[in-house]
Amino acid sequence: MRRGHYSIREIFNPRGMYGRWSGRGLLAYGVGFLSMLPFAEIGDLRGPGAAWVGGADLTMLIGLPVSAGVYLMACRSLDLTAERAAVAAADAGLEDGGAGGGVSDGGAPVSGTAPAR
Repeated sequence: MRRGHYSIREIFNPRGMYGRWSGRGLLAYGVGFLSMLPFAEIGDLRGPGAAWVGGADLTMLIGLPVSAGVYLMACRSLDLTAERAAVAAADAGLEDGGAGGGVSDGGAPVSGTAPAR
C-alpha cells in the first residue's frame, strides 16, 4: 500500500503514527485464519475442504490470498498523501545523521544514527 514509504523512526515508536497494532492487519489475519479452517486437517478433525481434496493441506493456499485481499480492501481508506508528509517530517535529518524529526516515547528527540560496529 505504501510502496516502501515508511518512517524508520515511527516503526519503532509504539505511540507513533503506526501505533502498536494495526486494526487493518488484525482484521486481515483473522479473516484469513477463519477462511483456512474448512481446509484444515488437525488430528482427527478434518474440514470439508480438506476431505474434498483427500486430506491435502491447502490452508496456506487459501488463507494467504484471502488475507491479502482483505488487507488491500481495508487499506483503501488510507490517506497516503497526509501520511507521506508525516513520514517526511518524522524522518527529517535521518540521511545526513541529524537528530531532528522523531520523538521517543518520552517526547525527547531520538538520534538518527546507529552506533558504529
